[in-house]
Amino acid sequence: DGSLAWAKSWGTPKFDEADGQMVVDENYIYVSGRMEAANVLLGGQAVIAKFSKVSGDFVDHRIWGGKIFSDDLGMTSDGTYLYVAGLTLDHGNSGQIFLLKYDKGLNLLWQQIWGGAGGESARAAAVDSTGNILIAGNTDSYGNGKGDIALLSFNPEGILNWSSLWGGSLKDATQGIAVSSEFVYLVGSTENGSQGLNDALLIKADAHTGQMPMP
Repeated sequence: DGSLAWAKSWGTPKFDEADGQMVVDENYIYVSGRMEAANVLLGGQAVIAKFSKVSGDFVDHRIWGGKIFSDDLGMTSDGTYLYVAGLTLDHGNSGQIFLLKYDKGLNLLWQQIWGGAGGESARAAAVDSTGNILIAGNTDSYGNGKGDIALLSFNPEGILNWSSLWGGSLKDATQGIAVSSEFVYLVGSTENGSQGLNDALLIKADAHTGQMPMP
């Protein structure tokens, strides 16, 4: 009937945040984000937290990353496992995309890092019809310009199947992903061919090969 059932908060004396994507099953809500940061821009470790679906009470959490900056920006599930993607400055010389696989007891099963010298980030993840994990990210290390879109596919064991890039000479970015049947849809923004400073962008790609239309 629209009445408030419950509202809960959880955190530390430092800066903590949840970053949007979550997973809900029969009993629990799984939330991803960053905790124990100095402020909104500096520091913090990536966190995944588990809450009761009935009461909202905190159940458990896990942190990942080093002392510089790591943030769980996207999360998805295949029904059995949890997959978390984001940005870390604790590996390599610049921002890197990470992908973590947890079981629902929040035990970390594997981790993968992807990126180059220019800097990368990712804030959305999905699972396709064959169980591969698709990551929608952004790259300054590879591609045609100062910021291109990167679509990554990993198998359930954490092995990179392929990476696919899209972009022009100006900046492109993606912030969302959805999988339907044999295709994956990316939503974001582009400066290439825009009607002004920046335009909304929607891309349809092959979910099994990553093939995208030419920019």
